[in-house]
Amino acid sequence: MYSDCMRLLLTSTGFSSKAIIDECVLLAQKPIADISVAIINEAYVMEPGGRRWL
Repeated sequence: MYSDCMRLLLTSTGFSSKAIIDECVLLAQKPIADISVAIINEAYVMEPGGRRWL
């Protein structure tokens, strides 16, 4: 389904539930032990202007 590329899973609460973890494994199509993740907790800080949308 996917080639060997980066995939993004956007969540508002990180990996806080089994359903999100399961979706990550499904998206990666790899065993959980072979998955590397990067979590950006404060990505909104880089957004210029006001934060009324938060």
